[in-house]
Amino acid sequence: MVTISNLRRYEGKTTLAEEIAKELGIKTYRLYQDSKGKKFLFDEETGKTTRVREVPKHLKIIKGRR
Repeated sequence: MVTISNLRRYEGKTTLAEEIAKELGIKTYRLYQDSKGKKFLFDEETGKTTRVREVPKHLKIIKGRR
């Protein structure tokens, strides 16, 4: 399935998952990575991008006592 989706993407068509999401009315985004390693999401409908901020794996979020 992944290979078929990749082939469809290379042909300029939507992937199988994107096609199903469109039929169900679910909004989709594509994840891209630039040459510096920063990741961002691209919304094809609006053309807007959103930066993805990842928490480093060596850090752990903890909740304080109250």
